[in-house]
Amino acid sequence: MFTLFCGLTLLALLTRLWTLQELSAQVLGCRLCIIPGVIEADAPYLLGVLGLFMVAGLSRRRWWFLPWRVLAFMGLAVYIADVVVMSEYFTRLKLSDAMIYLAQPAIVWRYLLNFPIFDWVVVAFTLGIMAWAGWVRPARSLPRPAVVMALAMLVPVGAIAHYVIPRPDYVHEWAVRNVVAANLPSGLAEDYSPAMRNDVAQAFGNAGKTCVSGEGRRDDIVMLVLESWSAYQSDYWSGLNDWTPRLDALASQGVSFMNLHAGGYNTNLGLISLLTGKQFALPIADPQAAQPFATAWDLPDTLPESLNRLGYHTAFLTSGNLGFTRKGEWLSNIGFDYHEGQDFPGYAGKPRYHFDAVADDVLYERALAYIDEQDRIDEQDRIDEQDRIDEQDRSAPPNFIVIENVSSHQPYEQPYTGERDEQAVFRYMDDTAADFIEGLRHQGFFEHGLLVVISDHRAMTMVSSKERQLLGQAADSLIPAFVLTGNPRQEKVDELFHQADVMPTLLHHVADDVCLSHPKRDMLAPAAGQPMCVMHARGDRRDNLDVFCPAGSGTVKVDGDDTHFIISRGLSEQRQKRLLLRIARDRLAGAHSPSP
Repeated sequence: MFTLFCGLTLLALLTRLWTLQELSAQVLGCRLCIIPGVIEADAPYLLGVLGLFMVAGLSRRRWWFLPWRVLAFMGLAVYIADVVVMSEYFTRLKLSDAMIYLAQPAIVWRYLLNFPIFDWVVVAFTLGIMAWAGWVRPARSLPRPAVVMALAMLVPVGAIAHYVIPRPDYVHEWAVRNVVAANLPSGLAEDYSPAMRNDVAQAFGNAGKTCVSGEGRRDDIVMLVLESWSAYQSDYWSGLNDWTPRLDALASQGVSFMNLHAGGYNTNLGLISLLTGKQFALPIADPQAAQPFATAWDLPDTLPESLNRLGYHTAFLTSGNLGFTRKGEWLSNIGFDYHEGQDFPGYAGKPRYHFDAVADDVLYERALAYIDEQDRIDEQDRIDEQDRIDEQDRSAPPNFIVIENVSSHQPYEQPYTGERDEQAVFRYMDDTAADFIEGLRHQGFFEHGLLVVISDHRAMTMVSSKERQLLGQAADSLIPAFVLTGNPRQEKVDELFHQADVMPTLLHHVADDVCLSHPKRDMLAPAAGQPMCVMHARGDRRDNLDVFCPAGSGTVKVDGDDTHFIISRGLSEQRQKRLLLRIARDRLAGAHSPSP
């Protein structure tokens, strides 16, 4: 039995080595050089798991060996789960993530069902072997002196592996650490001292809002948020792949943004940036205790609330489950008049995929119908609701409608062909999104409308060496985005922008006056705006922020008063100090916005 367990443990280690050797090839230009680092990191953990199984062999009584075996198999299962998460999402198995997902077991179960049947067979076989091996009574108990000696030997063996085996300086060191080290407390929970709070108050305390004149166009606005659309998938943005040719062609007909960064590594962080104007969300809390959309509840002057005050009807349409991570509650909290998800009655009987979502083309058909419905609402009813509308205005108040797709979320599966292929999925996303845009054009939307097409975050896949060479540090955060209006304007914007800049840009376009608490930012008139550094919350090291400025870039480790730059390129000491104070200010401001 011990031999079988050792075999499973060795197989798990070899699987992790196989997974990370591709990372090693991309980052270090070699494959086998990953082996020393993985063994050095994982040996103490795996030897500890083996030790638990050995202790179980001290007695043949089930009340003794069964608990120890369960612990050993649980340790091995966590190790294997970490390998699976790493291979699928290019991040580590995090307790904080698991708590969010396990709070919605039904949604997670449907999501897992989208993985290939082969994966399920492997999982079922492995779990069966573990259950059988855990329950079967050992033929005899191990001699206690031998067990004690073997356990004693595990300590020096683990120490030798950890301290003697040479370990290269990995760019992606976060991927090499063992699963326990990957979940150790980080600096995110460290609060700021009264002295630091005072420094922040002195630096920003007197900063009020600056008001500028807007264009007051009152156009309809549609924001299409495309799941995981990334620069490396686009020939227009990177030249690396040509998986989204129709979106690329549409982008070339409008204003496209070549240097725009996402606020974070997942959809929630992207939506926070787009809809509230916050560049990042890093709550001052233990990651295991942080709630969904932390720091972004009860915020004043969000994008939907600001547009509501201008007489807009605001709506959010997605095909996904709005109960997951309390997204529906949050959308109401930030001011949307209406939102709908997977439970829209018109989706009844339609095939479902991950997050209970229908396919993208079904979502877009519904979105076009909804937009048409809003344009046809009786004029008199809307005049009763909006006293500011006079006879010279259009028949209905303008609309702000956000549409979020789901089909391009991992695990990648083309809804109609069943292909488990990233390229096939993004070609499907490209076709359906382009068809939707052409549908808007057919409905006459661009006669009085503005369309923003933007990704929520870079895909959670491995960054290739070519992508890293082309984009550098920005490879983790750079995303495609473009704007189309009724006025022909073909322009590539190379200035530095962020998802959070979409909000002031839209307000400047539709409002007569715009009052902001930060420098003027207008993606459609970059020369008239003020340069500003932008930030991206990383998904590998959750206490790291990437910083991009016109003069340089860097990476910040968040750790309360000890927050500091661990990498800096072209940033003066004065600029670094100012940026650290800005990070502290934004995190302290977010502390007043816990989830209700």
